[in-house]
Amino acid sequence: MLGLPFFAILGVVFQAGLHILTQQSLDDAVDRAARTLFTGEFQTGADGTPAADRMRSQMCRSLWFVGCSDLKLDVTSSATFASATQAQPYDDKAKNWNTAFGKTFTCPTGDAVVSITAAVPAPLYFSLLMPSGQAMPGGRQLLISTAIFRSEPYPAGSC
Repeated sequence: MLGLPFFAILGVVFQAGLHILTQQSLDDAVDRAARTLFTGEFQTGADGTPAADRMRSQMCRSLWFVGCSDLKLDVTSSATFASATQAQPYDDKAKNWNTAFGKTFTCPTGDAVVSITAAVPAPLYFSLLMPSGQAMPGGRQLLISTAIFRSEPYPAGSC
């Protein structure tokens, strides 16, 4: 009689811990990416590869429990905070990725307002414990992290 509630609580703790660690690693990856764009370090390190691929590989070093191939990100740049746009990675109607997400990478310049949105589907082992309505196909939960900031006034560079 005590076995079922015990294993249910154990499942809740396991799932919550896994999501917290995965979300924290995604937040850390976005924070590190934002720092390199904030200072212009990313732009000065351009090596001829596509900027989105370089940023994704840089972020993947910080991700835990998810595959790097599943990571999608959008980077946009604008002149003011009021005109900054934030991409929505989840399509509520299709219950899957927003088809427009993950295709925009605007190389920021100095003193620009930059928005980075990254999303990755994390494994969901106990579907009854889904914390939000962003369930993905294959028994996964979409985790999202965003950073919006004004970059330092560094000289213009190319990504």
